[in-house]
Amino acid sequence: SFVPGPMGKRVAPVAAAAGAATMMAPAAFADEIGDAAKKLSEASYPFAKEVDWNNGLYLQAPGQLQPLKALKAIDKMIVMGAQADPKLLSAAAAAHHKAIGSVSGANGVTSKADWEAVNAAL
Repeated sequence: SFVPGPMGKRVAPVAAAAGAATMMAPAAFADEIGDAAKKLSEASYPFAKEVDWNNGLYLQAPGQLQPLKALKAIDKMIVMGAQADPKLLSAAAAAHHKAIGSVSGANGVTSKADWEAVNAAL
């Protein structure tokens, strides 16, 4: 079914203000994100390699599925996605897609470089 976009005239000015604020941010901010992603990746990749990503457990909903709660969670994701920067969403999706493409080994883990790229994109 069709999901309408945000209502009202305030969306464009808010998005424009957020974009302008981002453009005015120092270039070092991007380096901070990259540095943090690298640090997170260094700390978490050993654990990621231990997880059996091929296990069907990760395809199951935790606990008992409650359709109304699931619908509300999906609605929140759609609203948040509509408010996010489309270029950043696209970059995050591309990083995930590339990471899935580099999955290898018995546990189905991605490469360390792609793990870091996903962390940076998020």
